Amino acid sequence: MKLLILIAFLGSLLLAAIFGTLSIVQRKDPRKLKRNLIITALSAVAFIAIFFWIGTYSGESKRSAASSSSSKAESSKVESSQDDDDSYEDTDSDDSDDEESSSTETFNAADYNTGITYEQLARTPDDYKGKNITLTGEVIQVVEGDDETDLRVAVDGNYDNVIMVGYDPDIMNGSRILENDKITFYAESLGTTTYKSTMGGKITVPLALAKKIDDAGTAPDDYGD
Repeated sequence: MKLLILIAFLGSLLLAAIFGTLSIVQRKDPRKLKRNLIITALSAVAFIAIFFWIGTYSGESKRSAASSSSSKAESSKVESSQDDDDSYEDTDSDDSDDEESSSTETFNAADYNTGITYEQLARTPDDYKGKNITLTGEVIQVVEGDDETDLRVAVDGNYDNVIMVGYDPDIMNGSRILENDKITFYAESLGTTTYKSTMGGKITVPLALAKKIDDAGTAPDDYGD
């Protein structure tokens, strides 16, 4: 815009100079008036052409600059969108890795075959607290809760060797354990627990939290004899 104003100003000065010259020439030599008028007209046409050419060039430059800015903005948006997509894919990948890691954590029964006996748990429970154990017995009572089910189990069918076993019902995949079932449980020893007997006395027995339970169904009638 400043350039156009400058050109217009210079053009005005040029035309003023030409008309001033014509006035002087007309007074001195009328024969040259026709030629000077032609020169003036051509100068005016040339000036107007240059003026419009500069204006057109300036407009095209502005449109080109605007188009370039728009292209850069679109490119920036595309790159930002790609970065967001990459971030989302990375997040999905991390979640998938966590799920795969969880699914690969398989139960290993050998980790629970420690050889710890019921007598050891009953006699010195604190020595085995937090230890893994594997025992087999007959279920003599089932107490079902929303988040945990508790079993009283007679180890090896011996009603004098009772252990309390708690477990999350989800590990049974919808199957229920019933009284008189013969089970093998893989558990962590938690020490002891005390409850009241039907006669009002207190009974203290070993306590365990089962990680896996194999239910063989109803125990044979002669189991534990």
